[in-house]
Amino acid sequence: MLQLVLAVGFTLVSGYMMAEEMHDSTAASAIKPYAHVETEAARALVPFSIHGQSYIAVPQKSVMMPGKKVENLDGGDSSRATTDIYQIKGQTLSPVQSLPTQGAHWASFFSWHSQDFLSVATLRQGAYPDYEMSADSHIFRWQGQQFEAVQTVPLTAAKFTSFAEIDGQLFVFFATGDVMDSKQPISTNGRSMVMKYNADTKQFDEVQRLPTHSGFGIQTFAIEGATYLGVVDAATGTTIYRWDKKQFKPYQVLTQNMNDRELSFIQIDGKHYVALTNIKNGTQIFAWQGNKLVPVQMLQSGGSHRPTFYQNDQGTWLFVSHYMTGTQQKPVVSTASSVYRWQNGQFAWVTDYPSSASPSTMVWSDASGAVYAGVANEASTSFDLKTNSTIYQLDLAKLLPAKN
Repeated sequence: MLQLVLAVGFTLVSGYMMAEEMHDSTAASAIKPYAHVETEAARALVPFSIHGQSYIAVPQKSVMMPGKKVENLDGGDSSRATTDIYQIKGQTLSPVQSLPTQGAHWASFFSWHSQDFLSVATLRQGAYPDYEMSADSHIFRWQGQQFEAVQTVPLTAAKFTSFAEIDGQLFVFFATGDVMDSKQPISTNGRSMVMKYNADTKQFDEVQRLPTHSGFGIQTFAIEGATYLGVVDAATGTTIYRWDKKQFKPYQVLTQNMNDRELSFIQIDGKHYVALTNIKNGTQIFAWQGNKLVPVQMLQSGGSHRPTFYQNDQGTWLFVSHYMTGTQQKPVVSTASSVYRWQNGQFAWVTDYPSSASPSTMVWSDASGAVYAGVANEASTSFDLKTNSTIYQLDLAKLLPAKN
């Protein structure tokens, strides 16, 4: 359900917690609460458009269990969680559909050859503490008014999914592997999935499985006519693969750090950059130099999760969601995320904005050019999963890096 936000603070609205108040005057005038969506353990507000109509998909990881308090961010009932689809009509979000995607951790949309696909990565099924990490992820196709199931993909702890067109073919990717949980050892035989669309069967066929112990991110990018695939593993680090027209082959070990989370790619003034988050260390910026990615900047911040780039005539922006600090068993919920602006050859911090255990901020513009940021809030500081996610309207012209 959509409700307009008139003020932001940790108040209870219709049984849902709301995010922190924005105190900074510059941020408050440039990042204005536009609306909030009642969500439970939301992982993303994924924007997409079909036939000129705007929508968001909201994958949700868990729901609260009656009479059972969540003691950390791993609680709740994942089997009853859904991915909710809303149509955006001006300042109103109209519910379209709730997809039965238990334990959804991420969703991705892609339009290809007059077909509109949505993939959903499923982390788990069951209820705390007896989760089952073997669970079906899903691929859907838009059929006029709603999404229809195309295919289920049996995987283990899928945390991320993305699409890409390569050599005229449509690919879908799933990052998989067991959760980072001291109560169960990390699997050593995990495999993240590469699949390609088969026009004859109208389904996706397996092309390749890539080794991941705890896969968290999987995303393609192109440089100088070649296609690369970044695979982020929270247990072993991040590896870049290169497409050889048949398969992805290892190309560069980007890091060997534990706790890497996700990566994003951007081109600025003809040069190529990658942002990679690490929930303990912050966000590292890499630049393509010669024939490889090299580190050029470190944005220090705790709890860094999804990095999202956005470009317009006013510049290049980087939004970094902050999830939590502490440990998985004793987490401290982060209550603010950060936005940076490209200036003088590097990213400069601009301001923070309210969020609550946020896995992602997605940024988009509408037909009029208005810019929005969808901030997914997974839980409150007391681990209440029934926490509103927020859509902000952005006035980027008012956001300039703070002076030292």
